[in-house]
Amino acid sequence: MRFHVFRHFRIAVLLLALASFSGANLRAQSGAGGSPAQVVREFYAWYMRTMNAQKDPFTDGRPQLRLYVTPRLLKQIDQARKSDDLGADPFLDTQDFDETWVKNITVWQQEITGKRARVEVQLKGPETGRHKLRVTLLQSNDDSWKIDKAEAQ
Repeated sequence: MRFHVFRHFRIAVLLLALASFSGANLRAQSGAGGSPAQVVREFYAWYMRTMNAQKDPFTDGRPQLRLYVTPRLLKQIDQARKSDDLGADPFLDTQDFDETWVKNITVWQQEITGKRARVEVQLKGPETGRHKLRVTLLQSNDDSWKIDKAEAQ
């Protein structure tokens, strides 16, 4: 009798663990989750790692971009890239890039008004000093936050 109770308990724990893992996996696949500040922090960390790996985030990282960026902004970026009219990086609002920024991303001052949020970002590097950005996010239909604009301050 004890063996059956223990066995059922182990099965219940295993099922609970699998359900937790599956839920986290579904959230990761469906889009960036969390607060606007968390989304921005995750995005910039991913973006900088991709750039440091000498990969093009707009081609190599397209699925990740869709998780973090509004379709409107992606379309705007694609059009600018096709016409060779992209004067600055659309997420950094500069032509410069510092590889050390990936380790020095500070996100603060989250302001949410309805389905729009603004987040301040600071990237810091020994060569470039401080680079400040204001990132605007929109809340999508699935309640996830997506980046819609980034501009230098």
